[in-house]
Amino acid sequence: MQHVIAQVLDHLEVGDSSAVRNLVFFPLFPGPDLSRPAFLSMRAALERHRLRVSEVHESGQVSRLMAENTGDTPILLVDGEEVKGAKQNRIINTSILLEPHSKVVIPVSCTEQHRWSYSSPTFAESDSMMAYSLRSKKNLRMKAALKAHREYEAGQGEVWQEIRTLHSKLDAPSATGAMRDAYTSRRDELAEAMAQVPLQAGQVGLLAFWDGDFIALEYLARPDAYADMHEKLVKSFLIESMADRKEQTEPVSRERAAELLLRLNDLEEDLRQPGLGGGEDLRWTGSGLEAAGLYYQGEVLHYHAFSSKGLDDEQERPEPGREPFYLYWLRRYAQMRQARREAAGRQPVEKTKV
Repeated sequence: MQHVIAQVLDHLEVGDSSAVRNLVFFPLFPGPDLSRPAFLSMRAALERHRLRVSEVHESGQVSRLMAENTGDTPILLVDGEEVKGAKQNRIINTSILLEPHSKVVIPVSCTEQHRWSYSSPTFAESDSMMAYSLRSKKNLRMKAALKAHREYEAGQGEVWQEIRTLHSKLDAPSATGAMRDAYTSRRDELAEAMAQVPLQAGQVGLLAFWDGDFIALEYLARPDAYADMHEKLVKSFLIESMADRKEQTEPVSRERAAELLLRLNDLEEDLRQPGLGGGEDLRWTGSGLEAAGLYYQGEVLHYHAFSSKGLDDEQERPEPGREPFYLYWLRRYAQMRQARREAAGRQPVEKTKV
């Protein structure tokens, strides 16, 4: 339903932009009518010892983790956030709300291909988030899998390949193929760039433009939750800019940023299902844009939108009139499943449905 996201987009205010390299960022602020539902970010929950993330069992499973909320306040795990430790680092495949005193088996993707041994009994927060285009590609693959089989399958083989490509572009060696090593290799450069995109008081999200074109929007319903994500979120854009080696950008007006919010309001809802924890998982699409949101007790807790331009393997896309769109995605999903089987052959995987 359009009104679900309109209740957020219609009340966001766009702040003054910050430009760094070939990127332009606009902070987003809540209007007076936006509420602040109660939940904790992953960082806050871990710091308060209210969240435990572990392997699903002693032998582990690449594509699943166990998340437990031991407290009285819901906890929001955001799509693309990375956790480190246990048998290998992972990223969360979709945003999930852990209700108080609950355990949920969560779908994840491995971001450290060449390690399968315990470095710690449980997971800690990583200071990294999945690089923005890798995250967007993952979400396109996962949406196709959701429509085909209702599984949060992100294509593990493709995730590994994309991380290897990022390492190669950055000339970042990694003994275990860890995504975090890409960020570590540019630690000083990232810190310098981050100083140009400071967190603003009351900020609840951002709009990002690359070479003058919109690439992503991120929104969290609480300023404190957004503040916990701001640095690693901005770095997820900066790391790809450094890999792309572009230094200059096209200017973007605040009016154009505000118009983008109106465009997102026009997207059509094309998928709705129960969330893996609490609430509902919603997906929207239209005009080269994709979006996902987590809706809980009348509130949008998290909303992520991105441009799908150039992300869907154009060389493999069917020519107009040659192959129906749904057949194209079924074929792509079959390829993803094959990559998953091949990945399972390299690491021990037990098939468990959420």
